[in-house]
Amino acid sequence: MWRTLAVRYVFPLLSLLSALIVLEQLQIAPALLNILFTAMVDSAALAVGLAFGLGGQGTVRKWLNRAESTVSDIATQLQAHQSTNQTTTAAWKQAQAADQMRSARQPR
Repeated sequence: MWRTLAVRYVFPLLSLLSALIVLEQLQIAPALLNILFTAMVDSAALAVGLAFGLGGQGTVRKWLNRAESTVSDIATQLQAHQSTNQTTTAAWKQAQAADQMRSARQPR
C-alpha cells in the first residue's frame, strides 16, 4: 500500500520540485517559478487544513460539548453560591436591624 502511494504521488511531486529547483538555478523564468512554488505550498497547506478541518469535526464537536457542559456546571454552582450568599446576607441584615431596634429601645 505505501509503495503504491509513494510511486503514485510522492515520486512525481519530488520530480516536479526538483525540476523547479533546477530551473531556478539556471535562472529560467524566476518569477514564474516563484509563483509556481508558492502555488504548490499554498495548495499543500490548503489540503492539510481541509483534511484536518473536515476530518476533525467529530473531535471538535466533542470538545465543544464538553466545554458547554463544564460551563453549565459552573453556572449552576455559581447560582447556588449566589443564592446561599443572598440568604446569608438577608439573615445578616435582619439580625443587624434587630440589634439596631433593640439598641434604640434601651434607654440611655
